[in-house]
Amino acid sequence: MINLIAPVMIWAGLGAGALAAGADPAGIGLQQVHYDIAVADYCGLIDQPVAIGYFLLHHDLLARGNVAPEDDQAARLAAIAAADLEYFDRGLSGQKNWCRTEGAAAVGRFTSYFQRRQLP
Repeated sequence: MINLIAPVMIWAGLGAGALAAGADPAGIGLQQVHYDIAVADYCGLIDQPVAIGYFLLHHDLLARGNVAPEDDQAARLAAIAAADLEYFDRGLSGQKNWCRTEGAAAVGRFTSYFQRRQLP
């Protein structure tokens, strides 16, 4: 497995809070995209297509929404905090179901965006 979330977060400047900022036509906002990649990272599901899909979708949302860097940073921080709370709230046995549901859905969205540039 390739862990690309940490370098991406460091490079982008750890960030996150504008829920609707940068929303695309499917209604996926920046905070959801950041939350999804955090879940995929917790679950060890990040591979190259997932990482590239995240990168492309994130930057497409930034461009479409004309999002300020501080808004992206606020969305990223809020998403990371939400993923952390969810992880600790579920415990070890609950994490397996979280990964099978939310983690798999996140991977599907990023992989689909990587392959087709459209959400499933």
